[in-house]
Order: sequence, then structure tokens, then C-alpha cells
Amino acid sequence: MVNVPIVATRFPMMSRVEMSAKTVDMFSVSQERTIEREQQMNVKARQRIERSIARRVILDGKAAGFKFNIDNGGDSLELPKSTDKVKLLLDTMFATDDETLFFYKDDKLFGWVYFIYGNDGYDVVSDYTCNLEDVMKGASALANKYA
Repeated sequence: MVNVPIVATRFPMMSRVEMSAKTVDMFSVSQERTIEREQQMNVKARQRIERSIARRVILDGKAAGFKFNIDNGGDSLELPKSTDKVKLLLDTMFATDDETLFFYKDDKLFGWVYFIYGNDGYDVVSDYTCNLEDVMKGASALANKYA
């Protein structure tokens, strides 16, 4: 019985150099697919982090008695009126690369948080008005946990 290398049977009529190059190409494609899967997992993990921090901002703001609206760069705010419905807010957010969450108290603008998506996740809060410092403590602690 003659032992024939598996590579030789998979690539008949090829020289050893060609077989070696083909094997390297297969490895490269496999490696690229693995990298793509890891990047997709990283994107999903980043998006989960961004969403959890945004949710913390909204929950803490709601607990402090605020209502919210969202500006994602369009001609008008995203919601017809300010609301404290967490699911509606989270479903409306994340449609663009950045957006501003406005905080209202007694139907008057009180402050805002500016979100930028797509970086490392934990740094999703780019800026906010200083009068929201107490409300932002929970989100800041969560961001530091992920950092």
C-alpha cells in the first residue's frame, strides 16, 4: 500500500509548490473568515455595551423625574413629545452614528447627553450638560466597568 499525502489527492496534477501555495491560500481564507467572525462578535459586544450604558442613562434620568426626546440629526426631534417610556426610547435610538438625548423637566428643556456610536462601546457618552452630573453617575460607573 502506498501512502499518498492527502494534499496531493485534493489537488491532483499540482506541483509541491502549487500545493503549498494552495494550502496557504486556504489557510488565509480560513483565517480571514475567523477574523471576520471575531470582528462581528466584537461589533455585537460593543453595541450591547453602548445599549446598556444608554439604558442606564435613561433609567437613572427617569428615576430622577425626567422625560426625554431624541435628536439624531434630522429636521425635527424623533418623538412627537417627550416621554419616559424606556422601550420606546431605546427602540428609537441607535439609528445613526450619533444623537442627542434631551432631558425635560416640567416640559422644559433641562439638559442633554450626546452619544457617539461605533468606537469602543464604553465611551458612548461623548458629552453631557453639567447639571446632569448626578444622573450620570450610574452610567459613568458602568462605562468604567467596561473600560
